[in-house]
Amino acid sequence: MHNFCPKPENVDDDKLRLSSLDEELRKLAIHYTINTISTAGELGAKAVVLHPGEVGELRHYQDILMDLYREGKMESREFAVIKKKLEEHRNRKKQEYVEGRWIQPLGRIVRGIEYLKSMGIV
Repeated sequence: MHNFCPKPENVDDDKLRLSSLDEELRKLAIHYTINTISTAGELGAKAVVLHPGEVGELRHYQDILMDLYREGKMESREFAVIKKKLEEHRNRKKQEYVEGRWIQPLGRIVRGIEYLKSMGIV
């Protein structure tokens, strides 16, 4: 089963990320993830696919790289420079997003799973 299921109502699920810097969106993502795990348990699903999020502000670099790729410029200096900038930005931000924003929600999800197990749902 793919997170989020069922699809959240009145919320743009494209903005729900477990690694979101927006605490309210992160809390909603945790809530809907636990709900997905519960639904998966009720339906007998063997796994739930999670996408915790992405390191912010990389889309701009990714879009430029994709354009250069489509133009056949993967070996160009421009491609190498943009790729290096993307990697540097990601490396600067990864601790904030991964360790600071993903580890915390993971703990809450694990507690949610333990609760669902105690209720016999998963």
